[in-house]
Amino acid sequence: MFQRLHMKIMGIISCIILVAICTATFFYVLDLKKNHLETIEWRSVTLAQSIRVHLIGRYEMSKGFANINLILESAYLECKGLFEANRHLNVSFVCVLSSTGEVIIHNDKAFWKTRLKQPELLQAIESGKIRTVSVDENYHTLIPVTTDEGVRLGIIDMGFPKYVVDEKIKKALGRAVILSLTLFIAAFILTWLFVRQVVTRPINRLIYATSQIAGGKLTGDIYHSSTRDFRDLAVSLTRMRDSICRGIADLEQKNQEVKALIACSPVALFSIDLSCAVSIWTTSAERLFRWQANEVLGKKLPMIPEEEANRFEELFKKVGKGSVIMGCELLLKRKDGALFHGSLSSAPVRDGSGGIIGVMGTVEDISQRIDREKSHQKVQVQLLQAQKMESVGRLAGGVAHDYNNTLGVILGYAEMILEQLSPEDPKCDDLHEIIKATLHSADITRQLLTFARKQTISPAIIDLNAQVENMLKMLNRLIGENIELKWIPGNDLGTVKMDMTQMNQILANLCINARDAINDTGRITIETCLATIDDAYCADNPWFKPGRYVCLSISDTGSGMDKETLKKIFDPFFTTKEMGVGTGLGLATVYGIVKQNSSFINVYSEPGRGSIFNIYFPRYSAPTDKEIQVSSPVQTGQGETLLLVEDDPATLKIYRQMLESVGYRVIETQCPDHAVDIARSTKENIQLLITDVIMPKMNGNELSQKITAVQPDLKTLYMSGYTADVIGHQGVLDHDVNFIQKPFSKKELAQKVRAVLYQ
Repeated sequence: MFQRLHMKIMGIISCIILVAICTATFFYVLDLKKNHLETIEWRSVTLAQSIRVHLIGRYEMSKGFANINLILESAYLECKGLFEANRHLNVSFVCVLSSTGEVIIHNDKAFWKTRLKQPELLQAIESGKIRTVSVDENYHTLIPVTTDEGVRLGIIDMGFPKYVVDEKIKKALGRAVILSLTLFIAAFILTWLFVRQVVTRPINRLIYATSQIAGGKLTGDIYHSSTRDFRDLAVSLTRMRDSICRGIADLEQKNQEVKALIACSPVALFSIDLSCAVSIWTTSAERLFRWQANEVLGKKLPMIPEEEANRFEELFKKVGKGSVIMGCELLLKRKDGALFHGSLSSAPVRDGSGGIIGVMGTVEDISQRIDREKSHQKVQVQLLQAQKMESVGRLAGGVAHDYNNTLGVILGYAEMILEQLSPEDPKCDDLHEIIKATLHSADITRQLLTFARKQTISPAIIDLNAQVENMLKMLNRLIGENIELKWIPGNDLGTVKMDMTQMNQILANLCINARDAINDTGRITIETCLATIDDAYCADNPWFKPGRYVCLSISDTGSGMDKETLKKIFDPFFTTKEMGVGTGLGLATVYGIVKQNSSFINVYSEPGRGSIFNIYFPRYSAPTDKEIQVSSPVQTGQGETLLLVEDDPATLKIYRQMLESVGYRVIETQCPDHAVDIARSTKENIQLLITDVIMPKMNGNELSQKITAVQPDLKTLYMSGYTADVIGHQGVLDHDVNFIQKPFSKKELAQKVRAVLYQ
């Protein structure tokens, strides 16, 4: 290596010396050639002077009237004589030319009347100056002949052979080359000795030290020359070596830190070049995608599925133009083909000049976050639904109390007036319409309460199959003869606990809804079965709870529903029917009943493929309860004393009249506190307390507790259109609670009072 360096230095210096000598020789030869040409030109002008004088004299003698070509031809003898006299001086020819380049006279008559064709000669003639031009084997010296008045008569052309000049130049060049080589060799030897001693040896030692450092050997000594410049260079090299040692140590430490950071990072790091081939594949990428580095380096990115290929290509082009992408969600795949949601961030990789040479990317697995967001969205939907139901419940509860009191007054007075009229009286029809409208209004209020889970119910243990079979005849009448009703009962279902009336309401509302969805003919199928809900199903349907259920399924072959309709079917007053057809409370009522009984409902439907409603009731193993039917006519009292408490004056008045009309003695009051005072002070035997549930200052349950503390044998009958959880939870009556739903008829009140007194 040191010898090569020495040879390079000597080669460079030798080239410089050689170029300098060759340049000097070149200019020397050019100057020599120029001098020879000037000599030829001077000699030609001198020799041609006699011809020039002859031609100008003849022209002046003719006073300008003679033909110029004849004047030029008259110089033939002078031309021939000049050639003969100077042949020994290497004159090749002598001729006279016209201004257009035509040979007028020539020492050789064979060239007369010929015309010059060489462009060099023609250009020289046109210039009008003395010019020496090299053409073929001769040098032509062209000397224009011009009078004092500026009349151009012609051109004298004298030729000299080129070989004479070239031989002289070659001899001079040979001497110059020999001298140059001698000088070059001497300079080379002296330079070689100088460079070897003063430059090459210190440089070689410094190069050796540099190569040791470059090779990673950072512990050797560095030679310090006596020359100041090389000594300073050695000191700088030593400092550089020490700095490199420190930098390598720091870099190695940071490299280990980066490796540890990448190894523990949940984010996959990789890099690709502009052809989309993988250039960096870290351990975090191996862990996330399952491909090892040797499987992907130099190949196309393997984790982009086909459905995301176009989108990834657009992102790659965008980053390739200098943009930075943060948190772009993509569907990616692992080595086993499993797909997952990833968050891609990417930035361009640039070289030292700022040009983009690749793309660095990071990928974070966000599958769990996506799942959490979906779960959160489901919870949000459920929360909104619960809030909406709560709002409707509050509205229904607020309306029900006062509204049912008013309906009770209307119903009571209408019945009492009707009793006073003969059946033939035309006013009876009007009263019947009033009673019918009142009952219909009460039913609407009851449906709202049912949807809001505020309707008061009395659950019982029932056999679902038996309950459906009891309803089949009525359901067939509801749906009509053009629709087939198919009943598929399940085996060993067990029992369910709920209000029988509500179960009948579910069956009726769902069958009516299915009937309306069938245009002409079709089929409605009612099916029961056992169902087990596990944790996996609950993970996808968080409103369910694990356990064993009895499933009631009602399906139809109707028109079905789209997704937008499915989102709204349980909303109160939502209907797809024409204006004035239906109240929009049918499915809302079903939903309220299901939720009030801690059950669940699922709906599956597609346009043109019908609908399936699946309701899951918690399964019980207890035997069924026997329903007690009270179907006697209006029961009359035997003068029993009743304490009636109702805060609404009109309602209190009509209920007192209804009870007195059937044989009871009634003590009435609007104030609960007054009722307590009456119970404490009266000596009469009060046998039954009939009280409203919702009253100011004190509710019906609290009133009953205070009065029974004074009269322990006293029985209580609660009445209300809305219980507000005073005597039950979420509308479900507590055990052994006697209750009558407002509004009620005189017959219903009499039967209920009689049943409570003698139970």
